[in-house]
Amino acid sequence: MRSAMETVAGLPELTPQCLEHIISHLEPRDALRVACGQKLWHDLVVNDEQLWKRHLVEELGISDKQGVDGSVRRSSWDAYANWRQAFSTEYWPYLGRAVKAWSQIKGWLAANMPEILATIRPGLSEAEVVQVEADMGLTLPPALKVLHRLHDGQDLFSDAALERRIRNKGVHGDVGAELEPHANVGPEAMARSIFCGLFGGYAVYDHRVVARMLPLRRAALWRAEMLRKLAQPGRGLPDGQDRLLPIACSFNLYDKVLMADVVGGGLSVARLEPGQFELWDAVPRADTRDGPLRWFEEYGRRLASGWYEASVLDNQYSMLSRGISLFPMRPPGLVEAVTMGVQVRASVVFVPEYKVQDGHLFAYSIRFSLLEGWPLQRCQLVRRHWVIQPEPGRVETVEGEGVIGLFPILEPDRPEFVYCSCTRQTPTRGSMEGRFQFIPGTMERPEGTPFDVICPTFRLDVPDYIF
Repeated sequence: MRSAMETVAGLPELTPQCLEHIISHLEPRDALRVACGQKLWHDLVVNDEQLWKRHLVEELGISDKQGVDGSVRRSSWDAYANWRQAFSTEYWPYLGRAVKAWSQIKGWLAANMPEILATIRPGLSEAEVVQVEADMGLTLPPALKVLHRLHDGQDLFSDAALERRIRNKGVHGDVGAELEPHANVGPEAMARSIFCGLFGGYAVYDHRVVARMLPLRRAALWRAEMLRKLAQPGRGLPDGQDRLLPIACSFNLYDKVLMADVVGGGLSVARLEPGQFELWDAVPRADTRDGPLRWFEEYGRRLASGWYEASVLDNQYSMLSRGISLFPMRPPGLVEAVTMGVQVRASVVFVPEYKVQDGHLFAYSIRFSLLEGWPLQRCQLVRRHWVIQPEPGRVETVEGEGVIGLFPILEPDRPEFVYCSCTRQTPTRGSMEGRFQFIPGTMERPEGTPFDVICPTFRLDVPDYIF
């Protein structure tokens, strides 16, 4: 079979328009080879706007002439060449996927949480990645490196403060001047940064986690600190733990950590304890060594589809805690029902980092509102009744007054009343449903007969993707 260059070279009598039509159907590598043949062919190749626009869209998901630094280049060829020069062959199978995921995430942040978008760092150069690898003595998979080549995690005040404490202990020596702690940061800005984690969070009673993406050098520092904590006196580290790299974690370093396996390519979530930790797969296992990227892509899809929303994460801190809530806000992760104008919406988050004996912990969020257009103008919650069904397992019922010690009053013009609680079960699958007794008017001034409001069944399943 003749090569593309031989085919074109064998047709010197064709007009430039015919050659341009042929070139427009070539793959990038063949087009570049043709461009080396003679000046006419070179000019036809580099000036074929449709050819390079098509490859920008197909390979990178870029519909404009955006270059690596985000600037608009003078032509689609110039933009494509810029990406090719910046990223070597090992990145190319993953680059388009990473560009699309980052674009989805940044687009959602721009519309919903610009303060988190402002914390996203520029990407690393290849030389900077190589230096971090050398410092750790590890070779990172390209499906992980590509995420940091595009954007190197987040820059948060809370991380800088924690880093200063770790540095002062002399754990890891110098890890780069660009991560020096911020000076003159007020307590409110420091507290606000805790809830600005890129990967969202939740709060249940006194347990709260918000996961942020670590810059690669900071991940290396965190890794050294965690390995020091996990090492068992006289025995060192259990097998395989030295190949784990924390790529995201909560503001409390040990509460919740997402660990990339730099050898196997998987991604796990863990809560660290002295000398040990238990890993949960955060992404379905595969032989592709791209677990962190698949996890990142799924998160981008969920944000773009409205699965998650920006909201107050912890009522104790009000608007300071506004961030990305990991309680799903779209079906099937969200279930809802309306009874006599009272709307109930319920969603669940699996909480792998909270250790319960022989069980799995699930946090659930329940939202109540009284809709307009119904005869009822005011009502108050009196009692709750839950039916919890592990699979397999014995049905458990929970009944009591109010919810978390409160008896909310609903009116059509009031915001949703939201509360969070939790339940645990031994199996990895189960379900929960319930009903709430309301009284028209208020408990002090009843205006009718109590009635039950249904909460439809929601699942208590350990998910394939854990965020």
